Amino acid sequence: MKIRCATLDTPVGPVAVAWKSDTIVAIHMEETKDRMGWGNRYRAVSPEKRMRAELSARFGDVELERADANRGPAKKLARYFAGAVRAIDDLPVDPGGTPFQAKVWRRLRGIPAGETMTYGELAVSVGHPDGARAAGGAVGSNPIPIVIPCHRVIAANRTLNGFGGGLQRKRWLLRHEGATFRDDSPKQLALL
Repeated sequence: MKIRCATLDTPVGPVAVAWKSDTIVAIHMEETKDRMGWGNRYRAVSPEKRMRAELSARFGDVELERADANRGPAKKLARYFAGAVRAIDDLPVDPGGTPFQAKVWRRLRGIPAGETMTYGELAVSVGHPDGARAAGGAVGSNPIPIVIPCHRVIAANRTLNGFGGGLQRKRWLLRHEGATFRDDSPKQLALL
């Protein structure tokens, strides 16, 4: 299967985007070494290498075809980073996933740029009022961050937590969109 991909140079580092037809199937950012406290045990891998592995697991034999970053869905993603934060709102996505994950990811797409939701609020909104951890698991396994805006989900105390690309990127994305959140937890201050 041929899947097009492009890597954008963005304010949060390289962002690789993959699509078939005009539907985004994956987005990867450069990994952070401090992710989940793994420290030096965590090996940084390029976004493209991780994307190829994920797409092969989902679709089988995959041929990645390099595309111009100024074409297709990559162009709208570039517009997002340039300040048009609503440019990605109508991009079609195919994240795969379980029925529960799909429900959570659809709900994430309904959180407008500049707004946030807690994991508990997300769980309630998808019909699982006691499922904040399950909702968090679905958020954490999102294969299309930014377009499926998992960065818009924050902790119950309105601080930042949990983002595969690291809290510094999450902070940048939320500020870029004009969202309000608490930015004073010790964990967050250690990253400044």
